[in-house]
Amino acid sequence: MNDQTISAVNYHLNRNCNMHCKFCFATFRDIDHANSRMEEHISIIKQCALAGIRKINFAGGEPTLLKHLPTLLRVSKELGMVTSIVTNGSRLLDEAVWRSVSRFLDILGLSVDSINEHLNVRSGRALNKNQQALTEESYFGLAEKARLEGIPVKLNTVVSNYNWQDDLSHFVREVAPVRWKIFQVLPILGQNDRYKEEYLITDSMFSKYIERHKAALPNVPIIAEENDLMMGSYLMISPDGRFFDNTKGTHSYSSPILESSFDYALSEIAVSKKKFLQREGEYFNKLA
Repeated sequence: MNDQTISAVNYHLNRNCNMHCKFCFATFRDIDHANSRMEEHISIIKQCALAGIRKINFAGGEPTLLKHLPTLLRVSKELGMVTSIVTNGSRLLDEAVWRSVSRFLDILGLSVDSINEHLNVRSGRALNKNQQALTEESYFGLAEKARLEGIPVKLNTVVSNYNWQDDLSHFVREVAPVRWKIFQVLPILGQNDRYKEEYLITDSMFSKYIERHKAALPNVPIIAEENDLMMGSYLMISPDGRFFDNTKGTHSYSSPILESSFDYALSEIAVSKKKFLQREGEYFNKLA
């Protein structure tokens, strides 16, 4: 593994999601297809392990919609990687789904922008069929499930025009996450530009959200990611098996990893280890 290679990868397994967040920067409307065969996913995971990747985070879309997610988590653990998912949590409310995923999970990443159901419905953070947002009790319940099984919880919050005046202090204090990542909503051409004028916030609005919560939660590890820090600081794989970056305000894709090689495909995208370390991307080493 090259000294400049990032040690963690975000593998966006699918495009499908049961929510429709207006600000989502990973809709992948610009790709023709997504890999659906488990064997293709496993081959890419093995290439990541051979390249020295130490942590793999499965995202989407919504990764828990993929029926073979438990197998991918198991294979990743067997290859020696720390496993993580980022999920909206809705599918994990089903006990059978939770049991199938949690047994191979090292870190649970929950996307929680607000516990105000009205705000979540406005932003699209709600289930497609009935426009129903998860309740505060549901989020607390998921965090408690993870705690009982010794799985650290990481919270992800996107701050947008919908929720920048919201207060999550009480919720976060009760959940006590090992890490709370707070993102400034990021417009990406071809992903979430349709609602751009509706969700955008200023740097000042984002700073006020961060300052308010840091003051209320001095013991919570808060990682604030403004737009510049988010761009080019993640090693990411798309649902069709290519690396991609967001440094130009849109998604730029590499050659398919399985048709070239890990190193060749990686050389075709822009990613900064300096930025990765700046946002404390190797936090998982402290959890081992």
